[in-house]
Amino acid sequence: QGTSEFMSSALLDPLNKNYVHSPVDDYYSLYFLTQWACVFRDLSPEDKPKEPQHIQRLRMRLAGGLDSRDAATSTTITGTKLKAEEYGTFLVQAQPFLRKWYGSLQSLDNEWREMNASERYNAKTFRDIADRGYLSFLRVVASEWKLL
Repeated sequence: QGTSEFMSSALLDPLNKNYVHSPVDDYYSLYFLTQWACVFRDLSPEDKPKEPQHIQRLRMRLAGGLDSRDAATSTTITGTKLKAEEYGTFLVQAQPFLRKWYGSLQSLDNEWREMNASERYNAKTFRDIADRGYLSFLRVVASEWKLL
């Protein structure tokens, strides 16, 4: 159980009935919580987007279920730089951090999924993935420190 807006896509997918919860799922939860905070953050009066329908649509997508949330995440992490007049300055400044963090989670998630069942049920492997997820987050923070 959990708040669906912040759960990993793998945990929310009804086709994954036998899915083994991983540390990566918990890091995805932190990512989605951070993304939510960046997107729903109040904009300062001088930072109001000239075209607010973009940020409003992004907010609706984040709150709209798995497929909609995944579409919103694609917008947030896209290679195309968001525009301040559409999304506000804060989200534009946070985009590189969100993009790098999500990319590091995808790499770690791929490693987890490629493991065989005995590795996934091994406590040492679980801890190793958890530690590497934390280290990758710290690397992203360090690389984006000037922007935060």
